[in-house]
Amino acid sequence: MRNFTNPSVHVESLGELSFIRRYRGFDNGVPRTFPYMTAIITVDMGEITGITWDEGCTFCTESECVDNTYDFTGAQKVGGGKACYVDDTTCVNGDTVSEVCPLQIYTVWTGTDADGNFLKSAELRFSQFKSYSLTNWADALQSKYEEVKSYSEYEEEAANEVRV
Repeated sequence: MRNFTNPSVHVESLGELSFIRRYRGFDNGVPRTFPYMTAIITVDMGEITGITWDEGCTFCTESECVDNTYDFTGAQKVGGGKACYVDDTTCVNGDTVSEVCPLQIYTVWTGTDADGNFLKSAELRFSQFKSYSLTNWADALQSKYEEVKSYSEYEEEAANEVRV
């Protein structure tokens, strides 16, 4: 069996720390890789007040998403957030991590800057797009088309009434 050291990461900015996320580790005795992570840095009037991990289940099924947040003693943080895993048979070839699974940490900001302006990058994190799909988008577009069509028919009817 390969030596598996559970490499992990945390994010730190101006004295604020996130909890730990494992990049690789055993989950129920099976070696797994957690390649995608998004850190959310919370700011209040330009002062960083906290760092959390985004729910990282956007790119996988519910069964492939497990708790992956730990405190600095190594204990799993219950309710600290989940992340998608990829089985090591896909991620590791010998001692090399495949191109499918390099560590990717994204950072987004939420709150306000020193001038009180709202920071907007958190709106673009992957989990914000989870509830949307091409089908939902097409349905919304159809709905908007029906509204425009109805308005056009209304205008036509109004024009006919004026001519009479």
